[in-house]
Amino acid sequence: MQLHVGATLERPPASRYYSALSLVELRPRGPLLKPGTMTRWRGQVPASARLSLVLPKDAWLAPRGALRFDDDAAYRWIELLTKELQPTSLVLATGADLSPSPRDRELLARFAERVMRGGARLVWHAGGVWEAEAAHALG
Repeated sequence: MQLHVGATLERPPASRYYSALSLVELRPRGPLLKPGTMTRWRGQVPASARLSLVLPKDAWLAPRGALRFDDDAAYRWIELLTKELQPTSLVLATGADLSPSPRDRELLARFAERVMRGGARLVWHAGGVWEAEAAHALG
């Protein structure tokens, strides 16, 4: 097992950061990253560093609810992000928008399968208030 330690930041840090830490988790604010920003940021992170990106809400929260997309736009953006940034992992940080219900688990499984095609791991950082029995059912 390898342990990678890092910080959560809005944008890539200065190069001296990587002499002390092997991981950076990016949590950008604002609109979805544009391709040029993705390419620029990838160039600012050494190939030896682990890069994690917290998916912005616009990438997973659709008008009909969490992971309930009407088209493939979110998936296309995530595929581009994975290609350009080459993250080790993508973090899906949800609140009570996504629950351990059977319906949401099915949506999450489909989302994970599609997102992980690009090679990044998907980490579900589940938040919100749930019934203990429902959360326990996830095992």
